Amino acid sequence: DDYRQWFTMSGRSFQEKLLFGGSDSESSEAAAVEAVPQERTFDDIQAAKRQRARARSAFDSAGHEEFIPLSPLERSALKGAAADEEVHPFDDGGRRHRGVDARTRLLEACFEESDEGEFERKQLKQAGASRMTFTGARRKAREADPLQKQTQDNRQVQPSQNLEDEGNVAHEIDAIGAALEKWEARVECIKENQERGALRLGALETLVEGSQFGLEESARKRAKLENVVEFYTDFKCFADDLAGFFVERLSKLEAAERMLQQIDTSFADRKWQRRKKDVVDSLVELGVEEAVLDVDLPSRRARKLRRRSRGSQRRATRIERGDTSAWADGWDTSESSDDGDGESEYQSDRQQFAVAVQKQVFSGVGEEFGNPSEVLQPFLEFKQKDCNRYVKAFIPDCIAEPLSRYAQFELFWWDPMRLLRDEMELAGREVICDTAVDRFGWFQSLLTFSEAAQTHGKMDPDENLVPEVMMKAVVPRVQFYLESVWDPTSHSSTQVMVSLVQECLLFDSDPSKPHVRNIASAICSRFDQALDELVVMPESSHLWVGSDLRLRQMRRACKVASCVLLWSKHGSALLEEDLLQDSAIQHFVLDKIIAQKLLPEFQRGDLCKGGELLVVDKIVHLLPMAWFVDGVPEGVVPLQQLLRDAAGTVRPQDPYAQSQAPSSVDGRHMEVLGKILGRLQCAKEAQEVLRIARFV
Repeated sequence: DDYRQWFTMSGRSFQEKLLFGGSDSESSEAAAVEAVPQERTFDDIQAAKRQRARARSAFDSAGHEEFIPLSPLERSALKGAAADEEVHPFDDGGRRHRGVDARTRLLEACFEESDEGEFERKQLKQAGASRMTFTGARRKAREADPLQKQTQDNRQVQPSQNLEDEGNVAHEIDAIGAALEKWEARVECIKENQERGALRLGALETLVEGSQFGLEESARKRAKLENVVEFYTDFKCFADDLAGFFVERLSKLEAAERMLQQIDTSFADRKWQRRKKDVVDSLVELGVEEAVLDVDLPSRRARKLRRRSRGSQRRATRIERGDTSAWADGWDTSESSDDGDGESEYQSDRQQFAVAVQKQVFSGVGEEFGNPSEVLQPFLEFKQKDCNRYVKAFIPDCIAEPLSRYAQFELFWWDPMRLLRDEMELAGREVICDTAVDRFGWFQSLLTFSEAAQTHGKMDPDENLVPEVMMKAVVPRVQFYLESVWDPTSHSSTQVMVSLVQECLLFDSDPSKPHVRNIASAICSRFDQALDELVVMPESSHLWVGSDLRLRQMRRACKVASCVLLWSKHGSALLEEDLLQDSAIQHFVLDKIIAQKLLPEFQRGDLCKGGELLVVDKIVHLLPMAWFVDGVPEGVVPLQQLLRDAAGTVRPQDPYAQSQAPSSVDGRHMEVLGKILGRLQCAKEAQEVLRIARFV
């Protein structure tokens, strides 16, 4: 049974080798030898059958034929071997039949025999003959092939050696598996390195692209930086040239300013001195010896004749206009004088001055320094390019100085006081007579400069540029007009000065600022000078009290009071705030004019006469009603008492009475007196006087 089982398994192994292992006899022999000590189960046999059936079906489905060609080694091994044709495993001229082999037919024949002994005998006989035949053929083949002989010799070992070889083979298999795992790990590592390298390559490509972009950006920045450096270099050269230009021309500009002030002062002072001499001459004519300041009697007589002639001409002119009011009798105008106060000489001096200053200050100057708009262009570009650097360079603190010089130069053609009268051009340039400065080129250039910066949505660092230029150029000129040119006894001249001061204080009206204090001081000084020199009220004399000069001087005092009130919002409709403090205005009107100039004359004269009563009415109605909110001002109380006393002498005249005291006030002036008393809050006296006036 054991031998049959070994034989069967050897046959099966040989058959499988023939079907699946190819034609190598060495491998078939090795499989037969290895199968001897091992026992194969029925399941192994069935698995082999199934594997063979799958192989056959695979070959059939693939369209292969039922024969597998023999290898050359098998053909040489089978030469001379005698076998029964019925059980011979080879057919068709040296080709092995796929579906039929010798051992398969042998086994089928064995199972068909009924006699077990005969079956065993035949099987042993056939197996022995076949084995001997195949063994001899294989031996001859090994002898013919040394390599195969050596391999076969190495395989003929003892069972113990086979076990050791199996262990070695298992160890080698494990080593090979470990090596394969290492190779697989290395392959994975190589793949990871390849992926990492691809990522790094991509990063390098991105870096290269970024570097190229960085180079291009650096080139652009470099070009931009070169443009910036070039711009700042050009700006520095421009600033140096501008500074050098003003260093060279500044002394000439300041000398021109002094010369113009001298010309204007000389002309205005000549007119002031003429009016002062007219007052003195009039007082001398009345015999007021203490008022004689000029000992040149022939000159005074000549002036007297000229003054009378001018007075006659002035009265004739008023009659032609239809104005016969005494209040129209003001100062003698220079138009009717023989010397004309030097007007022709003044106009000639101004013309020559304009030609000289235009030639010396801006002669040979290029377009970039010729006007303020060209000068401001580089500053505007700098501010728009880099506003922070513009501020850090302290340009907003310095730019007002050169621009004020341009404004100072253009103000040489400014005549707000109308000293030139009809002269509209000087040295080919138009003379500006407006009190506002918005018609000057420098003012328009500054506005354009500020508006261009505001359009960029940023805060303009030069927002105080216009006020600073006004303080440096315009305010000193206005202050000069206040101190030397302005006539405080002229209503029109005072209105012009009010407009000029209002224009200056429009940008900065802080009372604590020096320019505001200087302007207020100049106004007060000029009013004091006018009251002391032009409104002269000498001590009482028999010729002075009843003279026309006294009434004329009283009317001039009222005119000065009206000019003082023009600096208050109560006296001028153009002002929203007082240009002078209300306390200073009250001091001038109540103390210096009413208390010191008018009240003594009212006390020494006859207040109820028509001329003086009209002066009282004029001065009382000049006083703002705001001063009477808390009662009658203290400076008006003496005048109020004087008018009450005058109202006590008013009595109605009875035409049928044979004897009665005459009234101190005629019927024409009773109504005027009643209105004055009502204005001074004397209601009872006012009602009585107005009642009497209705019966007159």
